[in-house]
Amino acid sequence: MENELYHQNLEALYEHFGRDQPMVSLHAAAKYLHKDERTLHRDRTFPIKTFGSRRYAVPLTGLARWLCV
Repeated sequence: MENELYHQNLEALYEHFGRDQPMVSLHAAAKYLHKDERTLHRDRTFPIKTFGSRRYAVPLTGLARWLCV
């Protein structure tokens, strides 16, 4: 069941963001989820990657997995 839900989530994310983007900005992910960026940034389970000191990106595969929890 989890595997099926993961694939459904990933497909929905690809439809929204496009298949050519493996990562999206934290801002775009927060907007998609209707959540505050700071809330997601503080969530230790949220799949966020840091680039430099203030640039954050979210891998779509990680986000699809996070949505299953």
